[in-house]
Amino acid sequence: MSKFEYHDALSKLGLEMGNERESRGITVLRAILNTSDTLGEPHTFGEIYDQILSMDDKFEPSKAWVHRLLKSLLEDGLIRLESPEAPRNRYIADVNSIANGLEKIKEAQEEKLEEELKKLKKDLSSFSELDVGVIAEHLIEDLTGKKQTLSSRFIKGIEELHRVLKNNIHAQAEEGDIIRSNMTWLGSLAKDSHHRIRKDIEAASRGVEVRWMISSRIFQMEQKIKSGLPSEELAHLFQDFFKLRRNKMSFDLRIHRGAEAYNHVSLNRDALAMIITDEPLTATYVTRDFNAELIDNTVDNFDALWNNSISLFELKGEDLEKLRIDPNGVIGKILAGLETEG
Repeated sequence: MSKFEYHDALSKLGLEMGNERESRGITVLRAILNTSDTLGEPHTFGEIYDQILSMDDKFEPSKAWVHRLLKSLLEDGLIRLESPEAPRNRYIADVNSIANGLEKIKEAQEEKLEEELKKLKKDLSSFSELDVGVIAEHLIEDLTGKKQTLSSRFIKGIEELHRVLKNNIHAQAEEGDIIRSNMTWLGSLAKDSHHRIRKDIEAASRGVEVRWMISSRIFQMEQKIKSGLPSEELAHLFQDFFKLRRNKMSFDLRIHRGAEAYNHVSLNRDALAMIITDEPLTATYVTRDFNAELIDNTVDNFDALWNNSISLFELKGEDLEKLRIDPNGVIGKILAGLETEG
């Protein structure tokens, strides 16, 4: 351990070395250790106090100050009493007492840091949930008395994307509205899928028509699914889909072949969140006021593919072959199991 590392370690334990910044505990500990030539000998308060005065002519602490420091060093375990029952206290400091004391301080500091870390994680989680777009809209209203809706924003990461979808798509959807989702990013969606799909379940239960569409190309990505997405999570996701259907909610998931669709989630022709890149995930959110042409083109493209796609809930054996779904692969086994349950 270098001298810098050693001083840094002491500092982390609340002990500072050096003439100008030396901690009070170190000053008294230094006096105890240097009162005699032999380490570990017991010393009286008077002997220790005289040693402190001899170390620095300009420093004359009160005896009460030294008593307080000795008590603190005893509590920390850095020094010990020769005999706690003796009528007159004699203090001992050696490598054993100091090591025991430092261990005690270290454990206390670790507990304190663990508590601080818990609070920081809680604060970070709460902070991450903030939607700056919604806050900006409320701030405008507070400052001007006028309402203004965010017309566009850049999105980074799956968590921010889901916050935007929650606040700007799902929360705004009402009975008779249509939420369209093209899910070539199925892996990102399926992570914590039960939590993610809840927004669509709530929307469908309000009478919103939820249309999910995925490309048949996903079914040829067996290796990527195995390495990046646990098959158990994917199975749970498909089970949720079938549960929605059995409960007669307005939800459908269709599989399209051929041309690629824009990777997006939209609300009617009013708002759109479009995926730009998958890894790292980036997206853009726009409203009709900002870019009506982009929204119309995306929805038209989606609807054209939707009308010629196959519903997951109506798949037959021959459809699996057309879609090149391996019956013995991850997806094929999941679908076969769901058919058996149904």
